[in-house]
Amino acid sequence: MENSHHYSSDWIHKLETENHWRYYWHQQKIMEGLIQPTDQILEIGVGSKFTSNYLKSRNFNVKTIDIDAEKSPDIVANIIDYQSNERFDHILAFEIFEHLPFDAFEKAIHNLSAICNKTMFVSLPRNEKLRFRLSLNLKLFKINDFQIATKRNKILTKLHFWEIDYKSYTRKRIIEVFLSNGFQLKAHHKFQSLCYFVFQKVDNAQ
Repeated sequence: MENSHHYSSDWIHKLETENHWRYYWHQQKIMEGLIQPTDQILEIGVGSKFTSNYLKSRNFNVKTIDIDAEKSPDIVANIIDYQSNERFDHILAFEIFEHLPFDAFEKAIHNLSAICNKTMFVSLPRNEKLRFRLSLNLKLFKINDFQIATKRNKILTKLHFWEIDYKSYTRKRIIEVFLSNGFQLKAHHKFQSLCYFVFQKVDNAQ
């Protein structure tokens, strides 16, 4: 399966954009109130290590897994075939699965379901072209981000195999992969071109 995914280490050595920092905030926000310091957390894809380091600084128990040894994860492995006797309460997968062919993504979710006790937090890009965007930060209200976007119908990021709403890869089809592997959709929202999802194991659904 060596050629069944796309990844790069180059970007982790560069300063990140303002938007990327806002993506990190949304990652933390969807986990708020759902994770506890005593929980076991697995983060797929080390990236810049911002998320795992932030959680560790707040005394959360986090392990990282990545296929790229250069990023120094706790576990060097390919999630498509990864199997373990260790189980985790929560699995984080932010901007990861689009780097796999769709059939490999389906296999990865099947395997990860076997080691996830409670929740999987996921973000995925939507294939869209931004036409208009307006951000408001009013004193009495939360920040509101309004945008108009249309389907792009082509993938510009060379490391992506697929994106939400590109060809047949609809949001419904992607959610169904999780539903068929013992999860239910607990929450979701969109920020700019990223879609954030909280999937909860059915046995632990409220």
